[in-house]
Amino acid sequence: MRICIIGQPGAGKTTVFRALTGASLDWVASSSEALVRAVEVPDSHVQVMSELYCPKKTTFARVEYVDLAGGARRKRSNGEHVATFFANVRSAAALVHVVDGFSIPEAIGELVEDAIHEVDTELAIADLEVCERRIARLDKEGTKSGAEALERVALVRAAVELSEGRPLRLTPEIANSPELRSFSLLSAKPVVTVVNTAESQPHFDPRCLPEKVRRAREGAWGRFVALCGELEAELATLAPQDARAFLADFGIDEPARELVIRESFEMLGLMPFYTVGADEVRAWTIPSAATAEEAAGVIHTDIARGFIRAEVVGCESLIALAGFENARKKGKVRLEGKSYRMRSGDVVNFRFNV
Repeated sequence: MRICIIGQPGAGKTTVFRALTGASLDWVASSSEALVRAVEVPDSHVQVMSELYCPKKTTFARVEYVDLAGGARRKRSNGEHVATFFANVRSAAALVHVVDGFSIPEAIGELVEDAIHEVDTELAIADLEVCERRIARLDKEGTKSGAEALERVALVRAAVELSEGRPLRLTPEIANSPELRSFSLLSAKPVVTVVNTAESQPHFDPRCLPEKVRRAREGAWGRFVALCGELEAELATLAPQDARAFLADFGIDEPARELVIRESFEMLGLMPFYTVGADEVRAWTIPSAATAEEAAGVIHTDIARGFIRAEVVGCESLIALAGFENARKKGKVRLEGKSYRMRSGDVVNFRFNV
């Protein structure tokens, strides 16, 4: 899953990209195009199960972050650059909006509020243009029935919201509309708001923002995370234990980069399930509503095709009982069929025959 980093010029987008991905300054400076880097999703369960099984290979779930050239405002770029920028953002499943919270620490609330308003407005304008062009084309071609009629209704509903400056993520029934899915509308995408703070003031409480602003960026479609970009970009180059000891001096419990990555993953509607063994302990990524058969297909289509049953145990039980076999002996392993709805943290052994 790809996540684009956006924000106003000077907000520290590339610094946050380095903090999230561990990319070196030399690697970033040498690139003149969009930067893409995959990162592991921090997962203590994978770490503990790997220590338990000592496998040949340990594999974490992964997400991709993209640092795009330029800001979110068209007036700062030519039309060709803006078209490329928005095309790249549309290809993303979610957004990380980096907000300047460091230039005037004592006015951090106003900085964040202004940045959210400006970027959300810009995204809404870009979406409105897409909707209006498509509506005009449908009208020019004449009244349609069936799918195109439903599409036009959805586009008009979206255009009404967008013309009022409201991002579509505030109206889930529109944002999730199947008729609009192919348009990949920008303001419908979930967003993690990363407040890039100063080292002297590394924390940020979103409760200082007006309710309207918080509502646009909190809940199922958004998160707030405070992150000191300069500090965490430096920490990303250190060993985990050294980084945590360094953070403790600033009164920070865990690297904010880990929180941003986890929030990004969860906000995409994804969850992990695990397979374990001497060869590999691995976190697999599935949609939160996936069935056991669908999860089997993520590993290999043959497993889904020849699905017999799934042996399932929660990772907490597996860890507490020191392994799948012990969990089976204690009666903690369940037998589930194809239609079983997977739960986050399930450890699964698929039985199949092809």
